[in-house]
Amino acid sequence: MTQEIFCTGRWGAIVFAIRRDGSSPAAEFLEGKSTSDQAKMLALFKRAADMGWMNINNAEKFKKIADGWFEFKCHQIRMPCYCKGRDLIITHGFIKKKDDFPPSEIKHAELIKSEHEARTSPVKLDNRGKKK
Repeated sequence: MTQEIFCTGRWGAIVFAIRRDGSSPAAEFLEGKSTSDQAKMLALFKRAADMGWMNINNAEKFKKIADGWFEFKCHQIRMPCYCKGRDLIITHGFIKKKDDFPPSEIKHAELIKSEHEARTSPVKLDNRGKKK
């Protein structure tokens, strides 16, 4: 049931999704970037946590990519995310080489989301305390 909260603000939190095996593809991706790129992404994350994703009006930094999916952007760096309550949950990151958002990356994000949601969803128990 653990989540990796990257930063919090007045609006909500930026959370890195955690897979079934305990890995965090978003955190691992970001750790592999230069200090300068990390600082730029952190600034975007803090802005979203403080103001809310709906108040980032710069499509060069944040935009909708599919139904229920958004991306943080910094040059060729892309980090897909989805909103759950007041959390923006980042699934992973990649370097985008072409203009169109690769459908394979959305599928990858959806897989990570399903693993993360399974880890963070409360377990339902019957009246004897056993899993339903």
